[in-house]
Amino acid sequence: MDENYDLLPEMDEIPGMIVRILTGDATLATDFIRYVNSISDKLLYRKLFKFFNTINDMGTNKKIIAKKLAQSNYSKEYGAMLLHYINVSEHSDKGKYMAYLLDAVVHDFISQEECFRFCKLISDISYTGLSFIKAHIIKHQLSRACWLI
Repeated sequence: MDENYDLLPEMDEIPGMIVRILTGDATLATDFIRYVNSISDKLLYRKLFKFFNTINDMGTNKKIIAKKLAQSNYSKEYGAMLLHYINVSEHSDKGKYMAYLLDAVVHDFISQEECFRFCKLISDISYTGLSFIKAHIIKHQLSRACWLI
């Protein structure tokens, strides 16, 4: 058994850790990675880094994300839900899409509840299905709308 096993966080502490990482605790993020022991862990961390890098690249204020999520009716559950949705995603780009949704919450384009409904949809629809929607349905609807004008 790994000598660091006792240092691993308890499962119920992980959602709070995710929120602390969102608020800018970079040392916690690097400590978290040291405990990667399996392929599934490595895949999860790859998806989490895609998610966090997208938030950083957009310049989204992580403290505002945490504040907005804390203001909602399900604040304690949102960290766990977000982690679950990212974890079950079959492609790391889905984490990027979820980061875009959190950015939309920060800018008051959508509510926290809407954000997590969309995160659930992103989680449930296959990556190839999302790619198809992006490439065909949206363009079709937009071109149809332009034709009507």
